[in-house]
Amino acid sequence: MTRVPKAQNDLFVCAQQQLLMQNYNIIDSSKDAGFIRASKQTTGGGAAFFLSIDLFDELNISKIPSGDGGSQMRVNAVTAKEQHTGYNSGAGSRTQEEPSASVITSAETMIASCAATNPATCAA
Repeated sequence: MTRVPKAQNDLFVCAQQQLLMQNYNIIDSSKDAGFIRASKQTTGGGAAFFLSIDLFDELNISKIPSGDGGSQMRVNAVTAKEQHTGYNSGAGSRTQEEPSASVITSAETMIASCAATNPATCAA
């Protein structure tokens, strides 16, 4: 968790911008509730076809109020595996795997970038 600027909307905007710059698809978000859920497919072509699996890096960002009127950012990074059964079966069962190095880097980049938006009120 990291300390972010007191202007809570800045956190939300910063997180959205970081997700878009890192090519994540925002699946669900609510500025009022203070969360963003995003995903990025990391497998392609051959692996998805021959192994019948898709891998996704997923980031779940939450804004948590702190006691001094500011907010903290929590970033949960996971890799999900979706197993398909049968030809053209669509979405299959999805399980969480250990976070990949790329999703951990994405989370660390987001925390560093959003905390840096106002260093006077932020501390890692």
